[in-house]
Amino acid sequence: GTVTVTAGNVSSGQFGANTGGGIFSFPGNVGIGDITPDGLLDIEGSFDYNNGLKVQSSGTGGSGIMLKNTSAGGKEFYIFSTGSANGEGAGKLAFLDAAVGTRMLIDGNGNVGIGTTSPSVKLDVNGSARISGNLDMNGNNISGVNKLTVTTIDPEYTFDGKKYATYVASFAGGVKEETTGKIKLTTYNKQQTDYEYTIDFDKIDEGSDLWLWRKVIDFSKDNIEVLATPYGELAMIAYQIEGNKIIFKSDKAVEISYRLTGRRNDWRDWPTQLGK
Repeated sequence: GTVTVTAGNVSSGQFGANTGGGIFSFPGNVGIGDITPDGLLDIEGSFDYNNGLKVQSSGTGGSGIMLKNTSAGGKEFYIFSTGSANGEGAGKLAFLDAAVGTRMLIDGNGNVGIGTTSPSVKLDVNGSARISGNLDMNGNNISGVNKLTVTTIDPEYTFDGKKYATYVASFAGGVKEETTGKIKLTTYNKQQTDYEYTIDFDKIDEGSDLWLWRKVIDFSKDNIEVLATPYGELAMIAYQIEGNKIIFKSDKAVEISYRLTGRRNDWRDWPTQLGK
């Protein structure tokens, strides 16, 4: 049944006389500040950090609570205020997995560590992380990155101790990919009376710069721009796109450098007009 204690103070001897020296056992729910508890332990009232649920210890092993599920696949976790005898050191809030160890920790400086017990910054993650929303750096820099996949990246260079930056050009009309190279127009076309060179993307080596460029762009004559410059001499240069080929033509045998710019496959997802 329900046991309701209304006295202002009840000693452990009085309350636990029939249960063995201050060990209280209840067959039902226990309510503190609630005479109709609907959980095993139901605490009701106005709380702040001074009068809430308190777990306190003077030992060097810290103090905490255990959360355990004994069903199939269940685990045992701890929320711990660490002491000097803990591996994490004293004065930290640790979230532990009994089978693995510390999963997350907040140190005395307010630094949060995930996958590390010694965070050196406000959020220190040892492992992969994912942010599904926006990341606002408030005008600050991102450093220590190996491969960063972004719309624009600005590399930093240091010469003679001074730092310099270059800025990637942005495009109107959707994101684009570029590649450059050099070729020699030496094949003479008697019918056209010109010299030609054909980039046939069906025959390009897999993994090459041209192969990758072709893979990631929306290939068509409407989505590609070609710049060609003769090297060392004047020449008339033209190009055309036929199927999966780019054909360069010149009035003489000549070496040229080219720059291919193509709209990326997802360029329609990045319109010039973003809305009102």
